[in-house]
Amino acid sequence: MDPLCKVYENQDDVVIAVRTLQKKGLDEDNLYILYLDDDISEHASENPEAIAVGMNEQKLGTAVDRIFPGTLTGLKNKLINIGFDEASVTVFSEALQDGSTLLVLVDPPEQITF
Repeated sequence: MDPLCKVYENQDDVVIAVRTLQKKGLDEDNLYILYLDDDISEHASENPEAIAVGMNEQKLGTAVDRIFPGTLTGLKNKLINIGFDEASVTVFSEALQDGSTLLVLVDPPEQITF
């Protein structure tokens, strides 16, 4: 199945989504959280590492190992490597530039949706 991506504007919504997916039995090896480290301060704190700490404190299990802060170019390349087409990567890049966080599922089971 093709990868899925949902855009979140704040960390709390990402935490809720990950918990919900975990309850549905999601294989956490297929979960990625991506954000621009320069823009995350609007959503977590002045420390770009805060989202990882916050998610770890929320007991999200191994999902915290798949949190990727990065540059726009690096995150675009990761999205392409995950399997998104150029048009989708452009849309997701714009969301990242606006300070959003992406929750990506690779090979999601058919019953898993956002």
